[in-house]
Amino acid sequence: MIKSYGDFGIKDFINHEFLSSYKKIYIPNEVLKNGDLTIHIKSVAQNAIFYVLEKSGLNFTVLKAKRVNLNDGENIVDMEYSTSGNGSEYFGYYARGYYKITGGKGFYETGSEDTTYDYVSGQTIITTDNTIGTPSVFDLGAYPEYQTKIKDEISKLNTEFAQLNDDFNSLPSLTSQPSINLTDYKTPQYSEISEPVGFVGRWFDKTINGFACKVTINQGSEFYFKVKGTTSINVNFELNSALETPYFAYSIDGSPMTRQLITNPTLLAVTTDEHIVRVVIDGITETEDKWVGEKGVAFKNVTVGVGGTITGVLPKNRKIMFFGDSITEGVRVLNMEATANGNSGSGAYPFVTCENLNAISYRVGFGAQGVTNGGSGGVPEVLPMLDLMTSTRPAPYYEPDLIVLNHGTNDGPGTSEDFIAKYNAV
Repeated sequence: MIKSYGDFGIKDFINHEFLSSYKKIYIPNEVLKNGDLTIHIKSVAQNAIFYVLEKSGLNFTVLKAKRVNLNDGENIVDMEYSTSGNGSEYFGYYARGYYKITGGKGFYETGSEDTTYDYVSGQTIITTDNTIGTPSVFDLGAYPEYQTKIKDEISKLNTEFAQLNDDFNSLPSLTSQPSINLTDYKTPQYSEISEPVGFVGRWFDKTINGFACKVTINQGSEFYFKVKGTTSINVNFELNSALETPYFAYSIDGSPMTRQLITNPTLLAVTTDEHIVRVVIDGITETEDKWVGEKGVAFKNVTVGVGGTITGVLPKNRKIMFFGDSITEGVRVLNMEATANGNSGSGAYPFVTCENLNAISYRVGFGAQGVTNGGSGGVPEVLPMLDLMTSTRPAPYYEPDLIVLNHGTNDGPGTSEDFIAKYNAV
């Protein structure tokens, strides 16, 4: 026999320290897989009933009921039932059980005043939905275990292999030598985070137009997230510029960047499958009052269609930190205007470099800035700027894999001695 477990694997019940107030029917929000079903549960000593159920909306039809005397602590209940894994089967229990208030997917339950619990096969249990709101992250102290026969697994693998073989044989034959590029085999690497969006670059919290926002004055700053269960995605900004309206660029699942004004938040429609979205702050006018006035781009939030989910992600690729001038910032990449319309963070050298190295850029660049003189937007020379995001905001500690310093173009008016001394200090 082969053992497998539910979505959360084997739960460590040490963190399930809260005991439910009422003895009623609880149904974890977890679809059962295929196999001979056993339930693990943390409980107090009590009489209980366990159920295998078929879900239809908030109604659950009893497929199997089993009475059990539970002991204090962890209990193992053999349901003597083989689940089909058809996507509609759940397990539930009538008992006072333990739970924790984080890390789960919620549950369904009967009302505390409901004294009907002795259901038999074929009867329907009507529940309330605790997979939304505050209880949506509660994790009940119970999990399923499945046992399947080795021959069943072999049969399943043989079927999958046969399908793969058919798919392979249906591929068109190659008539010429394929052209292979390094970039064809880049593997996106992301880690999920608890926040809805993952930020790269220098971002700080600030209230803009009455909304809590993440603000950056740096063209080329980025953020990442993934969505599922929606066809619509809006990336919402608040206007935080005194000159031209800024631009952002985005890529869905590694597609070419699409550029649009921050006042146009709607991205291209997607399927309801999972998609990873990368957003780059692409165009800010060079002369915005960045350093003292903190003018730039203010990101508010991401919104999706009803039923969709948003999860923050961050790239695990190597990170390169760039300090530089207008060349690093991406000034006049699209045309000869040093405005939001002519500038492009996704067209600048740091972005292109990192695309070819399968790395991520952390960018701090300001036009006209140098080692010996300040630059556009009121920024000071390089050395006092290294540890500041704006005139009053310290930059958080960041540890890249590589640092690139691209300065000197704007240091012509200074002396060689002054440049050498300040460059070495940097």
